[in-house]
This record gives sequence, structure tokens and C-alpha cells, in this order.
Amino acid sequence: MNEQLYEIVSLTVIGPTVYDADRFATAAFAMGRQGIEFLESQKEYEGYMIDAKGIATYTNGFEQYVL
Repeated sequence: MNEQLYEIVSLTVIGPTVYDADRFATAAFAMGRQGIEFLESQKEYEGYMIDAKGIATYTNGFEQYVL
């Protein structure tokens, strides 16, 4: 089995619409660890990723959505 498929356990995306956020979340999740970098390069999207070791990584603008 491809280990990269299991390295990310969760990925949340915030975007202009729920539909677009879902599309980008699916694409970013399939990219594995590079998915968060992909989201970082997208103007209207922010993301939060948790890997299999429980380490969270998020895009620069994600904090504005956290209380």
C-alpha cells in the first residue's frame, strides 16, 4: 500500500463556498503532506491538516477563523 495515502488523517478547508471548499479539500487530501502547501498557494482558501502522528499544520490565514 502507498504510505502517502495514510499520512494525513484530517484536512479541513475554508473557501468561498462549501462546494469549492469540498473540492479543494479532496484534492489537497489526495496530495498528502504537499496538500497544505497547495492550499497556501490558493488566494481564497485556508486549510488545517492533521497527520498520522497528530501534528497539526495550517495555512497562514487559518488562525483568523479560530476563536
